[in-house]
Amino acid sequence: MANPPASSFVVVELTGDQRTITLSARALPYRPLKLSGSQRAEFTAYPGSPILSAQIMGAKEEPTVITGMWKDRYLIDGSTGQPAATVSSGTQPTTAFLLGQLFDDVRRKGQALQVTWNGYKRIGFLTMFEIEVLYQTDIRFSMTYTWISQGEPDVGPSFGPQFDQQTTQSALAGFLTQLQNGLNSLQGQVSTAQDQIDGLTANINKVDSLVSQVGDAITQTINVANSPAVAAQNIAATLGNVITTAQDISDQLQASPVTAVLGFGVVAAATAAHVGPSTSPVNPVGSASSQNALPAFQAPLPTLGDFLIAAVFKRSVGLPARNMRYAAAESRVAILSQQTAPDLVASFKTRVAQDLRTISATYYGTPNDWRQLGAYNGIKGTSYVPPGTLINVPRTLPDLGNQAIANSAAGNS
Repeated sequence: MANPPASSFVVVELTGDQRTITLSARALPYRPLKLSGSQRAEFTAYPGSPILSAQIMGAKEEPTVITGMWKDRYLIDGSTGQPAATVSSGTQPTTAFLLGQLFDDVRRKGQALQVTWNGYKRIGFLTMFEIEVLYQTDIRFSMTYTWISQGEPDVGPSFGPQFDQQTTQSALAGFLTQLQNGLNSLQGQVSTAQDQIDGLTANINKVDSLVSQVGDAITQTINVANSPAVAAQNIAATLGNVITTAQDISDQLQASPVTAVLGFGVVAAATAAHVGPSTSPVNPVGSASSQNALPAFQAPLPTLGDFLIAAVFKRSVGLPARNMRYAAAESRVAILSQQTAPDLVASFKTRVAQDLRTISATYYGTPNDWRQLGAYNGIKGTSYVPPGTLINVPRTLPDLGNQAIANSAAGNS
């Protein structure tokens, strides 16, 4: 269909039949087009304060009333010979009577509309259509449009955390490599504290095994399409073990002082024994007691480099352990949230006003299932969904039956 002239009045159904109605030439409504809007705000006056407290709620487009007159003889543009009123599908409105029926059908079906005229655009609904029949060929009309926006991009549904199999597996493997590199960096740097190193090694090897199990469970999820819930529960359980083991690694590093990790615990103890409490007398140099205490200091004192090695080690092992714990916890929450309602395609709260027809078209490929979707969510008699409404989208819609559908649709054709 060719693009309509810039001065055309164009009504597009965004849902339902998705027809496009174009009025031009002498089929256009009367000028001027009056558009108005307001800002929703609540003002509160507190005692003793001369300044009002304002809470801005958001912009609101006020309804627009459009009037005009259609005559059969003017529904053909005399200058071009082309119809002054067209519709993209169905019976062409070649008479004022048919054109009136067409707009009344739009009102009755209650589809979301996009209306444009002279560069102005609004999104809303045709909430009232009135005609005055002067003659069979002459009709005076009045349309009331209630707007919901100026056509700004809609904010999509907000979903909970989504479990990404590939990202989870790659992240855990990356943090495992960092853990192993951090442990390897300590080899050859110390001669004692082997028990701490052995404990860390055991936990890192355990994490290695758990990461492999996560990969195996993810492969099972991909291969077993008929029962993914079982495999997903296995992933969640294994991720829980990853969280616990990563926490154990962090606890090991926190429980042991840096000096103990690098084998300087004996030095610290010997230093404390030599210095003693602040109230203890200091033996003079050369005294017998002083000479007897000297052999206790055979171990070398740690250097600044030793403490730097210890600090780097704690960071190189502690940081990836913490990141692994966070990544595993986030993935576990995501996969469990998906399994909480396995029969749902999506669950979200609307951020702006929406129409059940639009949601139905998005998830089921047709707007005609909006009544069943509304009944599933406890919405009856309307397709309008106000902001902040929780919408659950099931994989399979319930069969309401003809009577139930009629009851659900009461007041909304």
